[in-house]
Amino acid sequence: MVDEVSRLTAALAILEKGKVSFRAAGAAAYSGHAYAVGRLLSSKKKVVPKSFMATMTAMWGKKNRLQIGQEGDQNVLRFTEKEERDQIVRGGPWFYGKSMFALANYNGRTAADVVLITTMPVWVEIFALPPNLKTKEALFMVGATLRTIIQPDLPNLKSGARARI
Repeated sequence: MVDEVSRLTAALAILEKGKVSFRAAGAAAYSGHAYAVGRLLSSKKKVVPKSFMATMTAMWGKKNRLQIGQEGDQNVLRFTEKEERDQIVRGGPWFYGKSMFALANYNGRTAADVVLITTMPVWVEIFALPPNLKTKEALFMVGATLRTIIQPDLPNLKSGARARI
């Protein structure tokens, strides 16, 4: 461990006062965690960190495998596995209280508060489709006018068609 720290210290190049380059240190300088950023889509609800972390880790079944911190207006989520992060980011929409919680992948190397959250998967229901158009193909055609279909939900004859976009 001491040798590794010494090697990293020697590899760090001081560029000018207060600036360090981590390039020479390679991958050893970075954690192996996967990150995401999230934001509540309500200006009324303030996040209470302990309560928020307890609620979200319980909802996702990630107790002891997820840490949540805050940087500016963004919540920074640190996962032990990339697959777990991807499952959560793609699995929404998520809610905390009555506020929607939007997520995006994050590399953990830049400031979290500058990461833009530009998309969020949601379910939409398409009403009044004739029975002969309640097919996977028709659902993809209608859904494509909104956005890319992630997951179609093939309807029964009594309900509308649903798609995750």
